[in-house]
Amino acid sequence: YPFVGVFNHKDNIGSFAGAFNGTIKNCVSYATVYGRNNVGGLIGMKGQSMGSCDVSNSAFLGKIISSGNTVGGIVGSGYNAKSAPGSPMVQVHNCYVAAEISGEDKVGGIVGAESGHKNNVDEGDVYGVKGVVSVSETHFYGTVSAKGSYVGGIVGYFNDFTKKTGEASNFFVSTCGTDRAIGGVAEGNTVVGEERYGLAFSEEDFANGTVNAKLNASESPYKEMLNYAKWIQAAKYPVLDGTAPAVEAKIAAIGTVTKDSGDAIKAARKAYDALTHEQKEAVSKEAYETLVKAEKIYDMIQSSNKPGTLPGGKTDSSSSGVIKISATGAAKGEQNPNTGAPAMSMAPAMLVLAAAVLVLKKRG
Repeated sequence: YPFVGVFNHKDNIGSFAGAFNGTIKNCVSYATVYGRNNVGGLIGMKGQSMGSCDVSNSAFLGKIISSGNTVGGIVGSGYNAKSAPGSPMVQVHNCYVAAEISGEDKVGGIVGAESGHKNNVDEGDVYGVKGVVSVSETHFYGTVSAKGSYVGGIVGYFNDFTKKTGEASNFFVSTCGTDRAIGGVAEGNTVVGEERYGLAFSEEDFANGTVNAKLNASESPYKEMLNYAKWIQAAKYPVLDGTAPAVEAKIAAIGTVTKDSGDAIKAARKAYDALTHEQKEAVSKEAYETLVKAEKIYDMIQSSNKPGTLPGGKTDSSSSGVIKISATGAAKGEQNPNTGAPAMSMAPAMLVLAAAVLVLKKRG
């Protein structure tokens, strides 16, 4: 479900929830979120020590402005209490953030901080919690900034972190403001295996399908468990299929409308029609108008490809592929039977547009 709005409170602030336990999936927020501590694009912080705080197949495409600590694109903070070192960690899978994020310290592109949980190692802690895979198949495209030293493209701060197996499944753009996937850990602890957790890629790699391919190639056990949405390539970065941004990407991919554009136009229309009413409202007016225009132009091209008719009802196949517009029809206010658009008047008798090139302005 999409959300557009502005939040301006203090601590434990998110566009969907403040202090939260439960599950969020298939959601997108375009909000501008203001706050102090524990500020997240979707969730401020995990509310209670026991129980889950899970997010999947979701995105934050707004802006976060915080004057305090623990600030993240999806979640600001996990549960943080010395009395609950084995509290289940926040789980974020198959999500992305494209936003500007600023705070005082412990700022992350996906999660601000997981300060309370200890012993983040491959085999998990004594409670079975595997902190090194609590965030997976995510990407961050935007900027992160803070006055403090704990700033990460994926997570701002862990108590500790050691990952010796597996490959990175989280990715962040190299121009985001930090070259670290993990901003740092508690004093006296170390980060081991950061490159197996998150990697930086250039804007070009985000745009050319490199990151998209890595996200789709994941063999994470969560992929089937959480019914991951497929990643598709948009103009600047991968987006989740079945969402408003994905529909806009498919519309933009139509490009110049030609006789071969039918499949791309149908795919964009099918994707748009599959959205809920709320999701359709999140598709920009410009993108939808582009789709409608593409459909009309394609109909005109298809009409021009039909054999012409000679006097006496004979078929003239030589006129196939030529758009013919009647001047007299235009004068009478007739409409194109394929598009509903008014007929055009350019000259007496018949205007012939041979090898017409109809260009649809591509959405930027």
